Amino acid sequence: MLIEIDIHDPLVKQAPLAIYGAGMAKFFSIFGIPAKYGNSFGILALSTFILTTLDTATRLARYILQEFFNLEGKHTRYLATAITLCLPAIFVLVNLKDASGAIVPAWKTIWPIFGATNQLLAGLVLMVVAVWLKKKGKSVWFVLLPMLFMLVMTLWALVMVIRQYKFSLLGIIGGILLLLAVFLILEAIKIFEVKHHIRRIIKL
Repeated sequence: MLIEIDIHDPLVKQAPLAIYGAGMAKFFSIFGIPAKYGNSFGILALSTFILTTLDTATRLARYILQEFFNLEGKHTRYLATAITLCLPAIFVLVNLKDASGAIVPAWKTIWPIFGATNQLLAGLVLMVVAVWLKKKGKSVWFVLLPMLFMLVMTLWALVMVIRQYKFSLLGIIGGILLLLAVFLILEAIKIFEVKHHIRRIIKL
């Protein structure tokens, strides 16, 4: 089904949240659901997704920072959280040039890489689950197949981003994410190899 978009529609100039809510309202109206309910549900769903993503990302970054620098103590979580929020705050306040040369907020410049990083996180989570199952001596094949698919696709997406944006901010971020992902994958492979060698030694 093709949907015609009127560029002169006043809705085009509205905030993304309002546009998404209006789109959901139109979609739900197909099933006979009143537009006001569809609009409310759309705005609520998108707001929840954004807020939970920010909350989860901040918490995970704080945990990693505390563990990496061995920050212990009751109040170190506040320090780690403040440090974690410094970089996002910079991207909110700083303006950069996009590919066309227009001045835009920094967060909007790096937005194209969000899709790849979001799915990369899913692949890495599956990898962690596979490592855990391996240590427990359980079957991992049902996790390995979707994990390999997610990792190959997202890593290839990061390579495409790096090739397209090269040494711009987006390309550098993509390169850092690619290196970190490869590092984690190599660490997981070492765990599998160590397990294999231990079993061989025991059999001998």
